[in-house]
Amino acid sequence: IAGLPARTRDGKPMDALIDRAVFETLDSLPRAVRRDADAAAAAIERAVKNSVRAVWGKRPTVHVLVMEV
Repeated sequence: IAGLPARTRDGKPMDALIDRAVFETLDSLPRAVRRDADAAAAAIERAVKNSVRAVWGKRPTVHVLVMEV
């Protein structure tokens, strides 16, 4: 995770915060949206930006790559 501190202000790992944002977002998306790679990527990007901003005070640049298998 380039450019972000390793830990949040309360000492929790930043990567755990990001993982939680990604998986909670995926779990909350309707099946049709999960099948749309662009829509899923946009939702994940918003969730990660908002989660990081809430604990860091800055809005990071986030790039999401969805690979279809």
